[in-house]
Amino acid sequence: MMVQALLLLPRLVVTPPARLVVAPPHCAAVRRFTAPGVQLGEDGGRPARGAEQLRAAMSNAQARGGSVQMCSATCDSDRDKWLAAVQQNGYELRYASAELKADREVVLAAVQQDGRVLVYASEELQADRDVVLAAVQQYGYVLVYASAELQADCEVVLAAVQQDGRALQYASAELRADRDFVLAAVQQSRFALPYASAELWADRDFVLAAVQQYGLWRCVACVLCYASEELQADRAIVLAVVQQNGRALEYACAELWADRDFVLAAVQQNGRVRLRSSTPLQS
Repeated sequence: MMVQALLLLPRLVVTPPARLVVAPPHCAAVRRFTAPGVQLGEDGGRPARGAEQLRAAMSNAQARGGSVQMCSATCDSDRDKWLAAVQQNGYELRYASAELKADREVVLAAVQQDGRVLVYASEELQADRDVVLAAVQQYGYVLVYASAELQADCEVVLAAVQQDGRALQYASAELRADRDFVLAAVQQSRFALPYASAELWADRDFVLAAVQQYGLWRCVACVLCYASEELQADRAIVLAVVQQNGRALEYACAELWADRDFVLAAVQQNGRVRLRSSTPLQS
């Protein structure tokens, strides 16, 4: 009976529990992006915002690249404008940026138009021979801003002296003490002579050579003015100067003024001698 009753009961089928499979998070994210018929953002918008941020970042990168190119083009354009400006008026270099004041082409164009603007050039370009040479040819006095090496450059200094003889005062001590160089400078400009070194003004041969060169101008008397005291008492030198300009006798030493024969010789050489009250000829 028990067996029959059991046979009459409904058959129960027991199935094993299904395996729980957990997919990695990134797989779910992939399914959300790639599931057919599903648009980005339908699951709350988080994946869509990520994609939009990615696209925005790419757009920004492209925009930045364009900005760099635009900045480069703008800088080139500004440089061309400054180059054109200094070619018209070199003084514009004063208002240029430090970068442009270190730009060789811009500075060279500026000093060719106005040599004085060398003062605004960078220290490196004040040591550039071509730049400084162009500047002193336009305005010799600007040699004062050249580097020490270029102030000792014969060609550069002579070019400066030719434009303005006073530029010799900014030449190196070696050049101002070089007899041949200073005499060459004096040939370019008589205004260079006062800036010869003290050693040269005590050099008898130099002073005699200066008298010969300086004799072309009426102001030859200044040769005695700059000569050393010993040479102001040198009879031959004083007579050589007086032959060019009798008034040069004013710079002779007291001993020569007290020498009656010398003063008479000076007067015979040039009747324009201005006699001192203590001269023997006044008695």
